[in-house]
Amino acid sequence: AISGVSLTFLVTLAWVVLFAQVGVALYGGWKLWRSEAIGAQLLFWLSLSCVPVVSCPAIQYWCAIGFGLFPLISVGAGHIGTDVSLQFGYVARLGFFGDVFGLQIGLNVIAAAVLFALNKLMKAAAIPIWPLVFPKTSQSASSV
Repeated sequence: AISGVSLTFLVTLAWVVLFAQVGVALYGGWKLWRSEAIGAQLLFWLSLSCVPVVSCPAIQYWCAIGFGLFPLISVGAGHIGTDVSLQFGYVARLGFFGDVFGLQIGLNVIAAAVLFALNKLMKAAAIPIWPLVFPKTSQSASSV
């Protein structure tokens, strides 16, 4: 338990996923800055993971890294609604079997735009979406 919060398997899994997103964003951004193919690939898959927004009794997931623009549609017992929110920074939610009622679906428009731009960049540079292109490891000094 951390600060009185019990870490069940699903809560731990959610935290691991959210921390992994931050790690992939940092590593992928650094590799893209260095013009390495894996940076574009990692940021492509990360952006893809940030596009969907879903909230129902079984799972709640949404993510914004940097900026997020979320148009949403909500349907529940006796109501239908829409909402648009703008988020700054890293904001995310991943929860399982919470106290959510009804269904909320949407997408992160900014992540979708980044995904589109990365896809265009990768096609122009002939970088495959999959499999990941890991950087070549340099030979040790003793073998030179």
